[in-house]
Amino acid sequence: SSSVASSNSIINGDRHDPFYYEVLRKDISATKKFVLYYNKYTDLYRELAASQDKDRDAEKMADLMAMHERLAQMKAEILPVGET
Repeated sequence: SSSVASSNSIINGDRHDPFYYEVLRKDISATKKFVLYYNKYTDLYRELAASQDKDRDAEKMADLMAMHERLAQMKAEILPVGET
């Protein structure tokens, strides 16, 4: 079947198969999104870390935790199983 052949070309690194480039493009795109989102996460983390406990915005803390979960999901989508 062609999907098996395409999958094998990814595993074997057959750069002549257009499917190889499609998978590579998606991986790079997902990685770029992760980096952009991670930068937003670290900015918010630093902002909250610099504030006093009593002054921390509960909504921003909730946003930070939600971003943390989303980053974990994104990482799991990017990395092969067992590398997270």
